[in-house]
Amino acid sequence: MPCYNAEEYIYQAIESIQAQTYEKLELIIVDDCSTDSSVEIVRKFQEGDERIKLLKTDNNSGGPAKPRNIGILNASGDYVAFLDSDDVWHPEKLEVQIKQMLKFGVEFCSTQMFRFRNICEVPKFS
Repeated sequence: MPCYNAEEYIYQAIESIQAQTYEKLELIIVDDCSTDSSVEIVRKFQEGDERIKLLKTDNNSGGPAKPRNIGILNASGDYVAFLDSDDVWHPEKLEVQIKQMLKFGVEFCSTQMFRFRNICEVPKFS
């Protein structure tokens, strides 16, 4: 997860990862020289969850590509999933994707974005 001055949203983004039904994951957050409290928020989450890793860039890169690439280079899992610091995931996102990837023997998949205003609007998988 690339992060730059994301204090307004990053809390919900991290919570959506922690709520995943597929629990064998690591969340790599790469801070791109934030000047707000984003890093402090991430550190609080790290205290209770060893799956969360925080990395920092030396200079602000001006966009999410460099932090995203740093995260990929530091990933230890078999799969990589992208999440921006202002996004949230459905709780079953990873479980459903990985099951389908294994079922059909594919190495890449993507999902459709769904805009919602509150958690009550998030659809259930059937």
